[in-house]
Amino acid sequence: MNAAFVFKTREIAFTDEGAGDVLLYIHEWNSSSQTFARVNLPILAKQYRVIAFDLPGFGKSEAIEGFQLSMVSEIISGLMDYLGVAKFHIMGFCLGAAIAVDYYLLNSQRVESLILIETALSIPLSLKFVCLPLMGRFFYHIFSKTSAGFKITMQFLNNRVLAGNDDFAASFRQTTYSNAIVYLKLVRKRLSGFHKQIRKSTISSPCLIITSQNTLRLFYRDSLQMHNLLKGSKLIIMEKSGHYIHVEKPKTLCKHIHEFISSQT
Repeated sequence: MNAAFVFKTREIAFTDEGAGDVLLYIHEWNSSSQTFARVNLPILAKQYRVIAFDLPGFGKSEAIEGFQLSMVSEIISGLMDYLGVAKFHIMGFCLGAAIAVDYYLLNSQRVESLILIETALSIPLSLKFVCLPLMGRFFYHIFSKTSAGFKITMQFLNNRVLAGNDDFAASFRQTTYSNAIVYLKLVRKRLSGFHKQIRKSTISSPCLIITSQNTLRLFYRDSLQMHNLLKGSKLIIMEKSGHYIHVEKPKTLCKHIHEFISSQT
C-alpha cells in the first residue's frame, strides 16, 4: 500500500506491506525509499510488516520549511501512531542508520531492535565541499545533475549497479541543493556530539550492524566504530559488495535480517 500522512501540513509518503512484526526502513541521503521498496520489501514482507517512508523533501514527501533533524523523530512516531504501531524494529541505511540511532536515543521504549546498514557517523570529505557557500552548488550540480558526474559519484560509491538504475538516478537527481544541504548541515551538527551521547546511553535493545568489505573506508570505519560503541551488538561484514548492499546482495542481506530478528524470539 502506497499512501501518505500529514505532518505540519506537509504530506509524508510511505509504503506499508506484509504482516507480522513491524520493520521500519529509513533511507539514505539524497535518495528515497523507492529502491528499497522495489528490491528488498517484497522479500521481507513475506515474514514481516514492512514500512518505508520518504524523508521530507526526498522522493514523494514534501519539503518542510524550517526543517530540523529532530522533526524526523517526530515524523517516525507520528507515522507509527497513525498506523497503530506501538513497538517496532528500526532499520536504517547510511544516513538512515544515524537517524535510527538518534530515534532510539530519544524513544528507546518503542524500539524492539536496531539494524544499521553502512552506518554514517561522519560526513565524507567530498560532501564537505558541497557545504561550501560559494562552490557548493557547483559541486552539487556537477556530481548529481549531469550524467558524467552521476557516474563518477556511483563509481566513488563502488556501485556500478545503481549507475544504470533509472529509478535510483531519477530519485537522486530530483533532489534540490537547498534540501540536500539542509540535511548535511543538520547531520554534521548532530553527529558532532553523537559519540559522547552513545557512550553515556544504556542501549539495551539488540543491534545488528552490517557493512561490506568493498565499501568506502569511511563507512567501513564508522560501522566498526558503531559496533565498538554499542556493546553487545552483532557485526556482519559482507563479501563482494559495495556501499549499496541492499541492492547488490538483497537476498543475503534479507536473510541476515531475518535470522537476527528471529533470534530474539
